[in-house]
Amino acid sequence: MGSRKLDHVKDNDISVKITFSKRQIDTFKKADALARQARIRMYQAKLDQLEEEVELNKAYEEDLRKRQEKHRMAGFYNRKEIPNLKLEDLLVFKKQLENLKEDVERKRVEMEASLILLELSKWDDNKN
Repeated sequence: MGSRKLDHVKDNDISVKITFSKRQIDTFKKADALARQARIRMYQAKLDQLEEEVELNKAYEEDLRKRQEKHRMAGFYNRKEIPNLKLEDLLVFKKQLENLKEDVERKRVEMEASLILLELSKWDDNKN
């Protein structure tokens, strides 16, 4: 009996291989479809996150715009739009920005030094 089954399998070996091949292709198609769905879900989650960030940025920009309108100082400083500036104006503006950067850096160093002195005084008080 066992030999008959083996003979039967040997006779239908080609049809078994074809059936297995078809099932294998279907399995790979399903696996690929599932992988696509997973990627779509991942990209959808990223897209949702980016949309939330865009909405937050829009709200922040709107808040800044309202503050700027509320405190209209542009006329006080006699500022022009950057595209309307000439080369000389841009160079002056660049120099002002560099001076401002130096002032901020100097103040930062002063604040760090003050903080270090404050920490040293606290440490010295705790030591005594």
